[in-house]
Amino acid sequence: MAAAAIASGRQIGVDVESALTPRNALNVAERYFAPQEAALLRAESDPFAQTELFFAIWTLKEAVLKADGRGLARGLDSLVVNLSPPAVSSASGETYSVAQWRRGGFFIAAAACGDGADFRLEEAHAAALIDAGGMV
Repeated sequence: MAAAAIASGRQIGVDVESALTPRNALNVAERYFAPQEAALLRAESDPFAQTELFFAIWTLKEAVLKADGRGLARGLDSLVVNLSPPAVSSASGETYSVAQWRRGGFFIAAAACGDGADFRLEEAHAAALIDAGGMV
């Protein structure tokens, strides 16, 4: 799975994660996420649902951190994710537009600095990218 983002006049970020990647979601959340996000994971007793929740939060955080250019140095706990509807807030008051998709075993998130970004997901399969002479 690969993802690319295209924008005009905005800083953007995208993240893709395989939900099949083994992680101790609760330990990571307790160490790096905002306290209210870790509490959400702690409250989820079903391991599958806990992993799904973890990746939904993680991908949105990563996409925003990439969009604002500071990356992980900013800290995962500097942002708070709301999943319904998808939104990310920061103590500094910066605003972000976000979107999230689930495709197969992957979580995909996109973020743009500022309000009002319009996202859409376009899918291309490998066969569509290959012509008779090789990769296009």
